[in-house]
Amino acid sequence: LMADGTLKKAGDLEVGDIVKTKHERSLEDTVAPVTLKKIYINDRVKVTIGDKEIICSPKHRFYVDNKTNFIHADELEDGDILSGEEFVSREEYEPGEVVKITVENAATYISEGVLSHNFK
Repeated sequence: LMADGTLKKAGDLEVGDIVKTKHERSLEDTVAPVTLKKIYINDRVKVTIGDKEIICSPKHRFYVDNKTNFIHADELEDGDILSGEEFVSREEYEPGEVVKITVENAATYISEGVLSHNFK
């Protein structure tokens, strides 16, 4: 989610692009620049959240509302709520490209309407 409200695929982001997000601790809305983007090959899972499917690494961290914490994709459980949407399922997906993004100060970004944490 870009600062102007438009959408851009993670792989199309560039260092310096300004994204709309939330601060990792206060969860206050903010905008911040992308400071690092790296594409690499990794194991992947398909996570369904509400009606959205997100292909990510098993260790991708999502903010889980009902746990008030960032949780790895491979640790999501029935009943988890992510950005107001219910976690539906997780399934193995073929290994492939994943995008590592770092966002200045906020340490988070919004993908498919779901708050995610920078790679650590």
